[in-house]
Amino acid sequence: MKTNYKINNFITNNIIKLIDINSVYLGIFKKKDCILKCKILNLDLVEIGTKNNLSICKIIKYKKFLYLESKKNNKIKNLISKNNKIINLKKVKKNKEIKLHLFTSNNDYFNKINFIKKFLNNNLCVKVTLIIKGREILKSKIIKNNIDKIIFNISHFGVLTNSPNILNKNIFLNFRPKNVKKKK
Repeated sequence: MKTNYKINNFITNNIIKLIDINSVYLGIFKKKDCILKCKILNLDLVEIGTKNNLSICKIIKYKKFLYLESKKNNKIKNLISKNNKIINLKKVKKNKEIKLHLFTSNNDYFNKINFIKKFLNNNLCVKVTLIIKGREILKSKIIKNNIDKIIFNISHFGVLTNSPNILNKNIFLNFRPKNVKKKK
């Protein structure tokens, strides 16, 4: 925002392109004629810009002009900040995490599977964590059956992006939605 506008007698150029209050172009005039028109209308002559040794001036109250300029600049700032927020929201891809235990009851298991399906339908990636406690690590057949069961139930809605890896008695499965293409 330009803060120091030249007004009335402080305008240096003698030839002026004149614009009235309603932003209508009036023509090219001498500086003295423009100042006389402004005094008759009890308004100010505000220099908006210069081009080819011509001052582009507007007939308006100086305070009102500053107010309109600040209002316009605030609108622009708000639009820019909103656009940046929208762009940042589009860039952020959220991941959801669902935790299951090895011996989860069928009702709880299917509720969590339904949540996973809902997340995948909303184009969100899902991380499924199978938590193994204590001696459950020794029951490898049950663990493998649970992993296969999870993959089978979700395979219609999402694609497994990694092989099941065991870390600190936890098994992680990452799913992405089926309709989203993998980046190369």
